[in-house]
Amino acid sequence: NEKSGAVTWETCTLRSWLNGEFYDTAFTSEEQGAILTQHLSNPNNEKYGTAGGNDTEDKVYLASLQDAVNAEYGFQLEGSYDQARIGTATEYAGGQGFYVIGAEILWLRSPGCMEDFASYVDSYGRVSSDGRNGFEEYGGVRPALHIDLSSPSVQAAGKMETSLKSVSWDIVELGTYGGSPAVWRVLEVSGDTAFLLSDRILGKKEYNEERTDIAWKDSTLRAWLNGEFLNDTFTEAEKAGILSWTYENADNAWYGTEGGEDTQDKVTLLSMNDIVKCDYGFPSYYGCVHRTRIACGEEGLGVEGVGSTWWLRSPGCGTDSASGVSGTGNVIISGYYVDTAYGGVRPALHFSISSLSSLTYAGTVTVSEDGTVTYQKPGEGATAEESHTEAPTTEAPKTEAPTTETPNTEAAKTEVWTTEIPNMEALTTETPNTEAPKTETPATEAQESAQSPKNNPTKFNLANKKTCQLSKKVTIQDVDGLKSVKLNGKSVALKKGNKKLTFKLSKYKKYLKKKGKWNKLVIIDLKGKKTSIQFKIK
Repeated sequence: NEKSGAVTWETCTLRSWLNGEFYDTAFTSEEQGAILTQHLSNPNNEKYGTAGGNDTEDKVYLASLQDAVNAEYGFQLEGSYDQARIGTATEYAGGQGFYVIGAEILWLRSPGCMEDFASYVDSYGRVSSDGRNGFEEYGGVRPALHIDLSSPSVQAAGKMETSLKSVSWDIVELGTYGGSPAVWRVLEVSGDTAFLLSDRILGKKEYNEERTDIAWKDSTLRAWLNGEFLNDTFTEAEKAGILSWTYENADNAWYGTEGGEDTQDKVTLLSMNDIVKCDYGFPSYYGCVHRTRIACGEEGLGVEGVGSTWWLRSPGCGTDSASGVSGTGNVIISGYYVDTAYGGVRPALHFSISSLSSLTYAGTVTVSEDGTVTYQKPGEGATAEESHTEAPTTEAPKTEAPTTETPNTEAAKTEVWTTEIPNMEALTTETPNTEAPKTETPATEAQESAQSPKNNPTKFNLANKKTCQLSKKVTIQDVDGLKSVKLNGKSVALKKGNKKLTFKLSKYKKYLKKKGKWNKLVIIDLKGKKTSIQFKIK
């Protein structure tokens, strides 16, 4: 609502905007004819008793608390981390300060814990009936409506994948580490090549021994994996089947931190791009808490169902940090300092299937709808390991070989998890808070279990490493307040403490570099956080 104070869905300005300006602008007259007026009930908040107000008649509206937990709509209960509820921004919304690549907080029309609060869905897919102040310009708008399917204006656009229902991987044995056979999940098979990921975390090691600006190419962890680890884990025959593979080291998709040169490796780690591939059996959102990404070492999961943190090879929010996966399965895109000692190592590699004498088929590992992890050896019954407290049995017959068909990653196209991940409710105080990941300072060793963001990100309507017109109007926002803005080292006019700055690039034409050259925009907020993006001028 544009004014602070008591408000209901009936009286809020967002409802007026949706059924007025938005309705008139977003749809043609023919499309408007297909949109049905809907009678909406607006119940009180069941938890706090806050009044929901009168019923309304709307063309366009927001989902209610009841809608957001309706199993018939494909959603889970309120406390769950539901990928089907996660919302991402359009490019237009990105121009208003939202992250196009990340999830956002979305308003619901139901009241929150107080009469000036509205409920919402957070960036991790959880519903908050506590809500937040409706006067805040923070919530994303995700409209809902009813349509007449017989209208010629309505066109089918296919199906959308919302969640992984169940995932099953083939597992193989290759090499020996810590006195036991190393077990690997088969993420992908293409022709004669299998892409393998260690089933478990094989140890803890720093990404780099010294805290410094470092990319994967020059990290000590990469050197160790392709040196000591490779030589000590695999026999000569096994090493002959491990392919030297070119791996892309993309920039951090959220912060734009440079990933460095592509590398030629025998052994690597997964990247931020890999960890959101449904084809590999992972959810498509970074912030989604998901059992398929949880891993542990020999100690097993903790009493709350938590695994261990493990490294990704991609950079974090700064050049002295690297991204990772938390013990609850969400991706820490801001990362950890590279010299952090508790990062788990979960190697990955490409292997030639024609070297079958070096590879032992060990069965399958499955993450089911309820989050149970089950190992099944060839020819034997499945063994459920809900807590991961024991390592998978690896005494599989040596005569069976992995199939050359693509491994089974049963990603349901319109289905969602229907049962809570075990003990997930107990994690509510340990998982990131309800705002999108905004940590600009990588976690230190003392912060191993603390995933709550400490700083708010600087938001741009100008995408990193994009080419734009000289007439482009640039908008920069940071709720912590802006301290300085510099374009190619030259200060841009700013009132210190302002939370938003808008200017045309043409106003600072003399600061800009020639066409085809990279320009650099550096922003420092009042908390001292430094953020930079690069762009070119057409």
